[in-house]
Amino acid sequence: MNNKNNDAQKFQELMKQFSSKKILVLGDFCLDEYIFGDMESISPEAPIPRIIIKEKKYIPGAAGNVVCGVQALNAQTIAVGVIGKDINGNILVHELQKRGISTRGLIQAESRNTATYSRLVCGGYHCPKQQIVRFDVENKNPITNELHAQVQQFVLENIPAVDAIIVADYDEMGGMGIVTASFMEKLVAETKKYNKPIIGDSRKHLSYFKGFTTVVPNDFEAGLFVGKKLETEEEILWAGEKLRKDLGLETGIITRGKDGISIFEEMGVSHHPTVAKEVFDVTGAGDTVTCIIALARACGASFADASILANYGASITVSKEGTVAVTTEEVVDAIQRQNAVQSLSKQKKREELKQLVQELKEKNKSIVFLNGYFDPLHIGHMELMTAAKAQGDVLVVGVNSDKSVRDNKGPNRPFMIQDKRTQLLASIEAVDYIVLYDELTPIKLIQELQPNILAKGNNYTKEEVVGKDIVESYGGKVVLLDMIQGLTSDVIVEAMQKR
Repeated sequence: MNNKNNDAQKFQELMKQFSSKKILVLGDFCLDEYIFGDMESISPEAPIPRIIIKEKKYIPGAAGNVVCGVQALNAQTIAVGVIGKDINGNILVHELQKRGISTRGLIQAESRNTATYSRLVCGGYHCPKQQIVRFDVENKNPITNELHAQVQQFVLENIPAVDAIIVADYDEMGGMGIVTASFMEKLVAETKKYNKPIIGDSRKHLSYFKGFTTVVPNDFEAGLFVGKKLETEEEILWAGEKLRKDLGLETGIITRGKDGISIFEEMGVSHHPTVAKEVFDVTGAGDTVTCIIALARACGASFADASILANYGASITVSKEGTVAVTTEEVVDAIQRQNAVQSLSKQKKREELKQLVQELKEKNKSIVFLNGYFDPLHIGHMELMTAAKAQGDVLVVGVNSDKSVRDNKGPNRPFMIQDKRTQLLASIEAVDYIVLYDELTPIKLIQELQPNILAKGNNYTKEEVVGKDIVESYGGKVVLLDMIQGLTSDVIVEAMQKR
């Protein structure tokens, strides 16, 4: 049986559920206008370029990009906010409706402008097209109390009918947007009554989002919240935990660009590396992450699975120019391609790996070897591999084959077949190479590879580590790494079998 696409199948099944979900997006909506033209001459009225307009393109922006992102993933969406009762407001409503988005929660008010950001994009003979000017329409006065009351009433009345809520705060000026601390307090209380996930995205007002299910800032925005620029791994870890605790979140999330996504939960932190191979434009990547996490959580997915899926979505966004909505088909395709690449590049045959390890040693690379059943793979294993990789330059993971597991554990194991276990291991950033072995123990494999460091969890003593004498005989060393106490594959399998 070919299990290369198991992850894609799992996530595809998850994304099939998106079409049955309804997401309410509350936030600050704007209109992005792109005016495309060519510069063909100088104006006869003044010494300035004369631009011939060829096309105008309108895209919902800010919270509008979020609601479009949710809709593109086949879910039902409701846009909720306040825009102007003006020409640009009419265009924005039209653009949302033609994408199938409900605008019954979007109030057009005489007292407001529709925030509009217009870019003039042009080129000339033998000149590439580029943005040459941007002109904006914004609001100088806050939303009135009456409009706030209307929006709040609409949101609170519709909470029972939706599966999740996203709050997309794009108020950069301060005091001009729909999000306020008092409104968010009411919203959180109501969502908890109905056990609905509520996800927040804000650059400057994360402190308003106390009690949310999660918030999804990037590392810069998280730094604004804690009042410190985050430059090191330790600072990211500190900020993520502070974010989770100070806001009383179920889970904290920090998106980290090329470094992927970090998830902060009560049981600890986990990292999910980016799968993007080429970054063309980061615009909208954070919105894509927010959309996918909200939908995945509405379907009951874990934060880990939601973040993995979001990473795939973001990898598509950054590979395209401008703000784009990602489809489920694109995400599934990205997963299939990535799984194939990871499995092929990391899993090695024994003879191939032996030669590779020898070449790495000749380049003065330190080889770390770690082995196990990984049946099933869990967060304790992931942390162990990260710690093992830190001991040297290259981490080789030896995996008991299905035959080896059966010989060691009995006919009812493995719980997960070897193709699935190696595929999951390949998705872990710390793992460089994977090799299967059929023997009961990895002694023969250790003799062949002669790693510099033999790593094992501290649930063993050094004397119990298989291969200790071999490694120490040629000057290598054995290191025992901290484990999450009480968390083992056998304990997980036993608990699952009792359910």
